[in-house]
Amino acid sequence: MKVYRFLVLFFVLLVFLFSSLGISNAEAQGYCWDVVFGGEPKGVLKLMVVPIGDGYYFVQGRPLTMNQYGPFFTGSAQVVGTQIIMTLNATHSDSPGPMRDGGFYQVILDPTTLNGTAWAVGITYLLPPYDKFSNDYSEGTLTYTTCP
Repeated sequence: MKVYRFLVLFFVLLVFLFSSLGISNAEAQGYCWDVVFGGEPKGVLKLMVVPIGDGYYFVQGRPLTMNQYGPFFTGSAQVVGTQIIMTLNATHSDSPGPMRDGGFYQVILDPTTLNGTAWAVGITYLLPPYDKFSNDYSEGTLTYTTCP
C-alpha cells in the first residue's frame, strides 16, 4: 500500500512539474533539412527550435531515419549579422554495444533560404577489450525541406 501511495504522489508531482514549466508545443517550431556529409546523403534532420529572446534559440532534434540509439542533437542558434549560426552536440545511446561516440557540429544558415553548410568533429571510443579512441572531421550541406 505504501508503494501505491508513493507512486500516486510521484505521478501527481510529475504532472504538476510538467504543467508548470511554461514551455508549450506552440512555442517550438519544427524545421527539416536534407543533409549531405562527406558527399553522401544522410537523410532528413528535424530540429525543434524554441526562441529564448534577442535572436537566440534553443535547438533539439534528431534524424527522422534514426534507430533507437540516435544520434540525438541539442544546442543553440543565434542570428549573427546576415547568418544564423547553430552549434550542435550529438550523442548516440548505443550502450548495449562497445561503442561510445559523440560529435560537435557548427551549422551556418542563410536566413532567407535556411540552406547552409556545416562541419563536424566526432570522437569514438571503443570499450575494452578494444580500448581505442578515434576521431574524424567532415563537412556537409543542409538543404531546407518541408517536414514530412
